[in-house]
Amino acid sequence: MRIVWVRGSETINFNRPNVYFVLGVRGSGKSSLLEHIAEAYLAEDHKILDLFASRDGESLAWLRSSHAKDKKILLIHGDNVSVDCSFVAKNISKVSLNDFSNYDIVISSSPLYSSHDDEFFHVNRIIDLLYKRLSWKQLIYMIVRESANLYYSRLRISDNQLAAKAESTYLIREGRHVGLSLGLDTLKYTSVDIDVRSVLDYLIIEKPRCARLSK
Repeated sequence: MRIVWVRGSETINFNRPNVYFVLGVRGSGKSSLLEHIAEAYLAEDHKILDLFASRDGESLAWLRSSHAKDKKILLIHGDNVSVDCSFVAKNISKVSLNDFSNYDIVISSSPLYSSHDDEFFHVNRIIDLLYKRLSWKQLIYMIVRESANLYYSRLRISDNQLAAKAESTYLIREGRHVGLSLGLDTLKYTSVDIDVRSVLDYLIIEKPRCARLSK
């Protein structure tokens, strides 16, 4: 399946390392839209890194999607967690750049870590690996549900808040140079730093779903 989106007279090129920013209220379908963009990149034979999700493990939905039948999926888990399933699982300390070439969808999901804090600390290993990706043939589309999570994770290893902000902003601004496309969402537009907002390729506003109340 080939997915083509059109904005006015412009066709979005899913062979480019774009930055997509989805704004909407809770429950408006932001995560679903980020995943839909991911499917567009998969259709162009690129890779997916689902890096941040809610504690209930919404990113694990890939495992029951149609892509689980024809795509290679890797689950990344924390040091103190064991995973027993039909999919390949790997300790985060053993993840390498080759894994992003060998697998189509790489998932680092919150339930696969002993705590939220443990997740925020260890996913920095993945981010640091991506900084070293100096040559590539396929893009990596990275999903960051609630963009502030990127800042919180860098804060776990940074000396101060200013350094954490600078590092997370740098990744978003310079990701294209390491073949990285990003899909981020947030509930509040102004909660994202202006340095980040200034480098967005696409701002997508999700309207809230309407509910019908019966008497």
